[in-house]
Amino acid sequence: MNEPHRKRLPDVRPSITIRQEVCGFKLYITVGFYDDQPHRSDPAEVFCKLAKHGTEIAGLLDGVCIMISLSLQYSVPWEKIKDKFLATRFGNSDLSHSSLLDGLVKTISQAITERKEIIGENNDSSQD
Repeated sequence: MNEPHRKRLPDVRPSITIRQEVCGFKLYITVGFYDDQPHRSDPAEVFCKLAKHGTEIAGLLDGVCIMISLSLQYSVPWEKIKDKFLATRFGNSDLSHSSLLDGLVKTISQAITERKEIIGENNDSSQD
């Protein structure tokens, strides 16, 4: 039986951090990327810092980020993950986001788009 293979990151890797207000929460979302060809714009890990809020919500959000990171490292495509969380509805919402998870995936997609621009991978396939 084939075991799943985890692609680990080097100790030093590129990342993008975005500060975003989502559903009344101030988030600092960091997306780490692989830096080898042809995967230079592939996200590999996600961290989220929730400013000035309780540990329960911060802990749940941290768990979601760990799950996303492990999924990416085990070769689950970002598009599959994004499609599952995009437009989820529960709890607070605002004009731009239907939930905290919706805002998280939109911000991760924004970081991926910015990474592609930085490395000159101008691919018109939408990340939103």
